[in-house]
Amino acid sequence: MTAAYDEKDYLARLDSMIKTNLDLISHRMGWLLISQSFLFTAFALAAAHVHNPQAEQRSLDVFVHLVPLLGLCTCIFVGLSLLAVMRVIWTMKKTRANIEATLTLPLQRAYGPSSVPRTSLTDWIGYGPALAVPLLFAAAWLYLLLS
Repeated sequence: MTAAYDEKDYLARLDSMIKTNLDLISHRMGWLLISQSFLFTAFALAAAHVHNPQAEQRSLDVFVHLVPLLGLCTCIFVGLSLLAVMRVIWTMKKTRANIEATLTLPLQRAYGPSSVPRTSLTDWIGYGPALAVPLLFAAAWLYLLLS
């Protein structure tokens, strides 16, 4: 009975850690989207004034090149942090699956799986925005830097 409690406690702790890391993905994605919206707004305003004869041309030129560089760096760093969180989640899901495999059938039914298996299509689709959005923003900033 004590071993079952220990396994149940460990499974609950793993579930809690997985939830915490999923929350980290959510917070980092929100931060990325908000930061990118501010940067794109700043870029659009600066780019619109580059052709204005009264504007300080040198400052605007620097700003128009600096904002995309900052946006690109932000995408890279947030994208890497999202990948790190996803790797931690996959490791915890694997650990949980290994523990579940050692439980007897009645205990497996009682505890049930904590989340979608990490190898399923549903899991990959769920991580899609966290994988794609930083890449899409980075591509947009790279295009603006090179054009």
